[in-house]
Amino acid sequence: MPLATEKTETQPKQNERRLVIVSNRLPFTLSIADGSLQFQASAGGLVTGLASFQESRDHASALPLEHLWVGWPGCSVESSLQEQVVQESFSRCSAYPIFLSAEQMDQFYLGFCNATIWPLFHYFTSYTVYQPQFWSSTNRSTIFLPTLSKQC
Repeated sequence: MPLATEKTETQPKQNERRLVIVSNRLPFTLSIADGSLQFQASAGGLVTGLASFQESRDHASALPLEHLWVGWPGCSVESSLQEQVVQESFSRCSAYPIFLSAEQMDQFYLGFCNATIWPLFHYFTSYTVYQPQFWSSTNRSTIFLPTLSKQC
């Protein structure tokens, strides 16, 4: 039996490994003005924490060099612009956007992520809002799974 540190034929080679980050948000917030795409760096704990990780990986050969960040770009995008958003998101940030309808944005991002998960995981349990429709109307697998199965 090989040791955990020994490479086997089933283990990926260093240049074949990739970190996949699946998050409710991408590391940028997209806005669209007069058909022009504008990317602004997102503020927040996950983006900040992973930015320092990404900087440090240049100095540590054991960390994967390639990554893909999958999440919502921060606004609704008309179908005619979605392919452009996909291309620019990937070329700028190694990111792949998940496009949400207005209802999905309201129930999943504003409801489930911001009103339920965020306060719960940041020890503000008295502010946690749990409404069954946040979970039931926004089935995560129907939002993220198709993209993940294609991209990973």
